[in-house]
Amino acid sequence: MDEAIAAFRAHDYKRALPIFNEVTAADPNNILAYNLAGNCSMEMRDFPAAIRAFQHALQLQPDQPQNLGGLVRSYAQAGMIKERDATLQHLHEMSRTGQLPANFSYTFDSFSVGDRSVLVTEFPQLAGHFHFRYHFNVYDATGKLISRVALESDDIDQTYWAKQHPKEAAAGGRSFSLDGYSQAVSGQIHSLYKFYDDGEPSYEQVRADVEKVLAGGLKPATRTTTGSSSQPSAPPSPQP
Repeated sequence: MDEAIAAFRAHDYKRALPIFNEVTAADPNNILAYNLAGNCSMEMRDFPAAIRAFQHALQLQPDQPQNLGGLVRSYAQAGMIKERDATLQHLHEMSRTGQLPANFSYTFDSFSVGDRSVLVTEFPQLAGHFHFRYHFNVYDATGKLISRVALESDDIDQTYWAKQHPKEAAAGGRSFSLDGYSQAVSGQIHSLYKFYDDGEPSYEQVRADVEKVLAGGLKPATRTTTGSSSQPSAPPSPQP
């Protein structure tokens, strides 16, 4: 197990996977080995194998959030939308009943725009300083993360919005914006693309707007460069 975990941490998934499979063959109750085997298969784009591994883990511990998150991503990248949506619905219900960890997230959608690929992460509970709902992580043709577009609900925008929409604000509504983050030599670039004045938009609307951003059809309303911040990092693979 130690050898497999070391290979996994070194991103040597081809070496780690058969060792995890040996571990689960010898110890069929090893949830961590099933989880990491699922993540190895997912990184190697063997989504049917990833689905089987996460399902095994969930048989041992139903409703374990990280394995549900891994299953959602595997279904999404395998194109199994019906299965993905059923699992997403279950995760949303767990979020409503307080069964998910704070700042929990999962990747649930993928698509391409030109030669760039996009993985979409959802935060069922608004997360972080800017209260993120979605991260659209954008990768180039080599698989390098090059930028991120986010749906967020920054506290600084709420006072003005509440004055304009008092009824919605009193009911718990918030203002949302579509923002972009990328790295340049001069520092990190922040782009503000638009506000959603009617409260939280549907995911379908946000995805359509992100596709416009990546195709060049939606330009930033403002763009600022801040200090030498690091490039946005990819979301971690789900683990127990």
